Amino acid sequence: MCDARLAAQESRLLRRCRDLPHESHPAFAWHSHPYCLGVALLFGRRPIRASRVFKCHGGAKTKAGLRLTSRATILSGGDSGPAAVPGKPEESLLIQAVRQQNALKMPPNAKLSPEQVGKLERWVKLGLPWPETQAQQGAQRNSQDKENVFTDEQRRFWSFQPVRSPSLPEVHDASWPKSGIDRFILSALKAHGLRPASPADRRTLIRRASFDLTGLPPTPKEVEAFLSDQSPDAFARVVERLLASPHYGERWGRHWLDVVRYTDSFDARILNGEGSIMDMTEAYRYRDWVVGAINQDLPYDQFIIHQIAGDLIPPRDANEVNVSGIVATGMLAIGNWGGGDADKEKLLTDIADDQIDVVGRAFLGLTLACARCHDHKFDPITTEDYYGLAGIFFSTHILQDPGPKTNGPPMLRIPLASRAELERRGQIQKRIAKLEADSKRLLAEERARQVNSQLSLTGRYLVAAWEYSEDAMRGAGPEVLPRFAAGRGLDAETLRRWLDYLGFGEGRLLNKPVRDLFGKAGLHV
Repeated sequence: MCDARLAAQESRLLRRCRDLPHESHPAFAWHSHPYCLGVALLFGRRPIRASRVFKCHGGAKTKAGLRLTSRATILSGGDSGPAAVPGKPEESLLIQAVRQQNALKMPPNAKLSPEQVGKLERWVKLGLPWPETQAQQGAQRNSQDKENVFTDEQRRFWSFQPVRSPSLPEVHDASWPKSGIDRFILSALKAHGLRPASPADRRTLIRRASFDLTGLPPTPKEVEAFLSDQSPDAFARVVERLLASPHYGERWGRHWLDVVRYTDSFDARILNGEGSIMDMTEAYRYRDWVVGAINQDLPYDQFIIHQIAGDLIPPRDANEVNVSGIVATGMLAIGNWGGGDADKEKLLTDIADDQIDVVGRAFLGLTLACARCHDHKFDPITTEDYYGLAGIFFSTHILQDPGPKTNGPPMLRIPLASRAELERRGQIQKRIAKLEADSKRLLAEERARQVNSQLSLTGRYLVAAWEYSEDAMRGAGPEVLPRFAAGRGLDAETLRRWLDYLGFGEGRLLNKPVRDLFGKAGLHV
């Protein structure tokens, strides 16, 4: 350790000791304070200089594995065990070493005075007091500051209180409530000087229930069936029927999809048209999963777990894939962020921010993303809390690779098929690739054979094309082309292509000029 670093460490330690409270008597020197006695001896302006201590027990290499740079390192000790036992000087190796009464001697080439040894013994007897490090002091201050960030009013806010079952309020009309919730409604109505509306008639009741649960009106047949059913549980059966309808999940799934900012596709992610590697082209799978989860009455705790960490839920069969869990985590991948073509680092932070935001809004009812740049202005959320949560989402990858700055990042796509199914598909793809390669090879061979056989007949094809064009102008139709070519020993398809190339055929090429009645070249309609 260099002299400058030694001097700096001396200065810091001595300043900490001087700042500690002391007795008012002027004879009580600062270096006699219990927390600074050992520091003054080991590092202070005393015969035991820091350079002598650190030379053997404070640098990059230490003798006997012992460092004397902090109370923790003294207690942990070195190769021979703890250097000191708090409160027990006689059992402390450090005291035995400075006494130099056996083979263990410190310092190696000098000897402390009896006064210095006595002060060290007193320091050990006091329990090895040591001033807190700057980091410890800072951590303590941060902890205290964090406690003071939130007001008592924020701490008492109802949504942050433990869940409990409140006592039901007393009501003046005990026959009106149909459930415990109705008691709270009736009590609040009375407090505001209001009375409940009169009960709805049965036709209105079934319409309300149907629109509320499925978003669709009841059919005339369903209305008549309910009106004619006078049993006490008639309305309960209507509700059960509506809850069992597939339209129930479609209706209420839309509310959840709004909460998690669902969309089928993002314009900001489409760079190469349909099927862009960075667009969420399979978002419909997540949409269908939400509808199915609601219709299947998936417990809410599982509903949450599937969407946050469904890919970690093991499948029932180890050889299969947990399709439901993987699809459910699509919620974290349908965020509205761009391609990051200019700043990939910011793209990654934007993705994590979007995931924090949707999880906070959907499952906590809190706008956690507000704490990205500063402590939340209303909710008790600090920026430290935000980035503590961000660390989790930064370890969750939905991109294979951010890619170069000029390209959009490809989305990570996890196969939903089992390993056996993927292997079977792989074998089929190999067969398809081989057939395609054989087809290309045969096509190239046939093209070469055709060119070689027809190239020497170019002159004959040119003459035949001119003759055919003259015949066509005199009324001969295209159906005579095969007979016309066969009569001259030529291939009809090759002749047709020559006609098109020369501008004589019906399929005139766009690279050939078409002249109008005035002789102007171009394409004319």
